[in-house]
Amino acid sequence: IDGWIGEEHFDWMVGKGINAVRLPLGWWDVLRPHELPNPGSGAAWGEMAPGPAPALRAIRRLLDWAEARGVVVLLDLHGAPGGQNGKEHSGCAGRAEWHRYSIDNSLAVLRRLMDEVGEHP
Repeated sequence: IDGWIGEEHFDWMVGKGINAVRLPLGWWDVLRPHELPNPGSGAAWGEMAPGPAPALRAIRRLLDWAEARGVVVLLDLHGAPGGQNGKEHSGCAGRAEWHRYSIDNSLAVLRRLMDEVGEHP
């Protein structure tokens, strides 16, 4: 998020009448591979920068900016563990393994995300 969006973007959106935004997230923004209940193997399951700690700080900051302006944020698990389509934006270039490792990994990510920011207004 850092470098892509700033507080001034929220001011611009509100000025244009926008009151909701979608924040696409990857599972790697929330958990490390070893925290998944059923991690796979290979490059798709490795550590990705910057890692959960800085990503979650950035997510909280974005939620603060949105709240201060009355903007609703839809948190979208856009890149689920194992990737859904084999494309880079799903975090799994060249192959999709989401179906092989069950929904448990995705639920673990969503649970942690709600533990971290679920109480945010």
